[in-house]
Amino acid sequence: MDPLTHGLASYALKRGLFPRLPRHTTWCIIVAGTAADLDWISYNSGPSGFLAWHRTYTHSVLAATVLSSLLALIAFFGSRKGGAPPRIVGVSGAVLLSSLLHLTMDACQSEGVTLLWPFRGARVALDWLPNFDPWILAILLLAILLPELFRLVSSEIGVKARTPRGRNGALLGLAVLVIYTGLREAAHANAGAILRAANYGGETPKRAAAFPDSASPFTWHGVVETPSALHALDVSLMPGAFFNPDSAVAMHKPENSPLLQAAQETSAAQRFLAVARFPKATIEHETSGYSVEIRDLRYAAMHQAVGAVAVNINLDRAGNVTFAGLEWQKLEWH
Repeated sequence: MDPLTHGLASYALKRGLFPRLPRHTTWCIIVAGTAADLDWISYNSGPSGFLAWHRTYTHSVLAATVLSSLLALIAFFGSRKGGAPPRIVGVSGAVLLSSLLHLTMDACQSEGVTLLWPFRGARVALDWLPNFDPWILAILLLAILLPELFRLVSSEIGVKARTPRGRNGALLGLAVLVIYTGLREAAHANAGAILRAANYGGETPKRAAAFPDSASPFTWHGVVETPSALHALDVSLMPGAFFNPDSAVAMHKPENSPLLQAAQETSAAQRFLAVARFPKATIEHETSGYSVEIRDLRYAAMHQAVGAVAVNINLDRAGNVTFAGLEWQKLEWH
């Protein structure tokens, strides 16, 4: 999820669940809810650094706990200097929940987060939410701005508020956010079932995934693997929509060969395959030998250009690896 959405979610969390904490703690709570996205700095180091750092170390429960502890201490001692009574338990709970909310929202997406690092490197990716969801952004903005409008109107007519500022709106917004995510989960399960129930070129699916669309909760981007090919197609959950598996873009898998095996055994390919959801290899005959490109079809299915990584391996005519490295992936289908 984008930093703006995370920041608004953290602010709504503070308003709804911890409205009586000192005002200056708000910044600590927002920092706790957005700091994990500092791993985007690794984008400037190239695809290798990005693959190693993005959604890994900073998106773990351990990192969230350590960061929350530091921010809680900052907020706690700031409260003492400002004269407000220290509430270390409340501050600690607020910053930790804000950090965990960030991890939860990102785990609902498709890139995956290593929640249990350093104990386990497996990524959690539920595929419910897109990287940027305008509906969630709208829910949070309304939850924060509408109470301010109502407060302004109430102050004009002399009505005094009985609850902390913005609390009811924030709680309502968080509740709607939970309901919306639940509806997204149900739609994802429905789209996945449709993909798995169909035949593709006379073959039944070995596995399938439905990836969310940023604009519409009713549109899902599917990738299906059959014994001989990978298939990409969209699923519409709109009433009356017709699903046609024959409309899928079919990309046949290359036959297993010493060239492909040598390419997959390189360290660059191993790093890539450890995180790729639907790897697709393409072998090209070159004048000096062969080139093997392995791409993750998840990126193309979701039309994700930024942060899409692939691996490129060059081999000589004898099948010896001469180059292996990660690169930014182009999104066209192969």
